[in-house]
Amino acid sequence: FFSVPKSRAAFIMSEHQSSRTQDAGYQYLSVLMLKARNLVPMDSKRLSDPYAVVAVGKTRCQTNYVSKNLHPVWKNEFTFAFDRDMRFIHIDVFDR
Repeated sequence: FFSVPKSRAAFIMSEHQSSRTQDAGYQYLSVLMLKARNLVPMDSKRLSDPYAVVAVGKTRCQTNYVSKNLHPVWKNEFTFAFDRDMRFIHIDVFDR
């Protein structure tokens, strides 16, 4: 498990609404997990195989893992349905 300061994890968030958002009371949040930098090495060769888990409410999505890398570039985009009560995005980075 990595602990990544917010300043080290680069991600882009944008909101968009579809026609069904008004009916269901939900909005949609797109999260682009772009990259992380300067991760802590987790194996004896001073490397890691990082992947990230993004959670909004009870929905969780996982990036692909990047083998033997401390500066992974994921470029994975996820879309979450959320309501007004959801205020947090949780991002955790792990070693495979």
